[in-house]
Amino acid sequence: MSRSIRASATADGMKGGSSLWIGGTLVAIALFVAIAAPWIALTDPVMAANLMNAEIPPGAEFPFGTDMQGRDIYSRIVYGARISLTVGIVSQICNSIIGVSLGLSAGFWGGWWDDLVSGLTNLMLAIPSLISPCTRNFIRRGGCPISLPSRAATWPTVIQRKFGCRKT
Repeated sequence: MSRSIRASATADGMKGGSSLWIGGTLVAIALFVAIAAPWIALTDPVMAANLMNAEIPPGAEFPFGTDMQGRDIYSRIVYGARISLTVGIVSQICNSIIGVSLGLSAGFWGGWWDDLVSGLTNLMLAIPSLISPCTRNFIRRGGCPISLPSRAATWPTVIQRKFGCRKT
C-alpha cells in the first residue's frame, strides 16, 4: 500500500464521527486552559486568599464568585485543570504500560503464564464492579485522591481491547 493511499485512508477515518470532533475540541480546550493558566487566571488560587472577599456571589470581579476563604473560584478551576490532566495522563500511561506488558508477555510465552494473566485479568475486571462503590466511599472520607486508585484497576481493559483475552 503506497504512502498516499494510507494517508487518505487515515484522513477518511478522521472525517466522520461528530463524537471525535466534539471530544477532541473539549480536550484541546482543557489542554489550552491548563497550559495558559498563569495568563488566564484572574488571581493566584492559593495566595490571593482574602477573608474580606469571602463568599462573594458571581460578578464582574469574580466570574464564579469566591469561597469561604475569599479565594477566586474561577482561578482555582483554571489551575485545577493542570492537576486533573496530569493525574489522568499519568494514570493512563501507567495502565497502558502494565496492560501492554502483561498482554505481550502472555501472548509471547503462553502456557501457564497466559492462564495466570487471563485469570488475573478476569479477576481484576470483576472486583472493581463489585467493591468499587465501597472503596470510593472509604477513599473520599479518608481524603485520598479518588482518580488514582480507581484508575489503577483499569489495566485489564487495555489487555482486553488490545490483545483479546480468551474467554474462560
